Amino acid sequence: MAFSSLTRLSPCVYLSEPGEDCSSPPNRIPAGQHQPSSGLAAMSMALSLPAPKLIVLSTWMSAQPLHISKYILRYRTLYPSAALLLIRSSPSDFIFRRTSTQYRYLAPAVSKILAVSAKDPDATSPTLSNAQLIIHTFSNGGNLQTVNLIRCYRQSTSQPFPPHIKIFDSCPGKATASGSARALSSALPVHPLLRLPIRLYIYFLVVVYWVMYVPLRLPEPVEANRAAFNNKELMQGEKGRCYVYSDADLMVDWHDVESHVAEARVKGFAVRAERFEGSGHCAHARVGGGDRYWRIVGEMWEGGVGGREQKEK
Repeated sequence: MAFSSLTRLSPCVYLSEPGEDCSSPPNRIPAGQHQPSSGLAAMSMALSLPAPKLIVLSTWMSAQPLHISKYILRYRTLYPSAALLLIRSSPSDFIFRRTSTQYRYLAPAVSKILAVSAKDPDATSPTLSNAQLIIHTFSNGGNLQTVNLIRCYRQSTSQPFPPHIKIFDSCPGKATASGSARALSSALPVHPLLRLPIRLYIYFLVVVYWVMYVPLRLPEPVEANRAAFNNKELMQGEKGRCYVYSDADLMVDWHDVESHVAEARVKGFAVRAERFEGSGHCAHARVGGGDRYWRIVGEMWEGGVGGREQKEK
């Protein structure tokens, strides 16, 4: 089953409008192929609410087009009338890139969100039925871009972010040197002659990263973003959130996710938590053909946190 390719709007932002063809000129990420399960197709037909107007995929650090494309196709199957924004993250976003530059890169995404929101006169209504967006954020890399997007939107408009639901996949974690090294190493090439020098460079970057933030007492991005997601004032517009995580994730400890879940509940957020068993980092959608994963997404859009909640262990 083919699906739309993505048009590059900035170094990190890509857009897919419903009904676009699958051509892949040089400024586009090539689309992949993946056949959805019959269970997903049935669920798509059963959804009672209108589709989201916009889906924001904020992917993990250095996520590859082949992996990203599988999530895009699933969303295209669930909500074919929705536009889709892809926001990618890289090590430079954490280490070198100025916040002002990141906001400039995110400006096209803000413009698209404004265009979508302007079509709904009830955009500020507190009811879930007026949620317009799904924000699906992956790992600490996706979290950085999601928080930047929300801050950029508020800075540009002086308004809260539009009504939406959030899906947290494999996040938020806590900042550790070992976790930083594993995250940066996740996309290393297979060839050993290439892996070794790149791995050494990664260790150098990790040292630079921690020298920048810890001794100088600067706000560490992973911890700052973790706190931001439980800031009620900053997260105005959120109508529900779901954490999808695993007891086997080697990059983000499930205890760190569950402590964030507990804090979010205390702060008054509408929370659902779904813990998977045995799945790796940002790989929960592979379990059982993805039926459970995508059922969770559909239920979150259809009823907020009204679906079945996974008991925490």
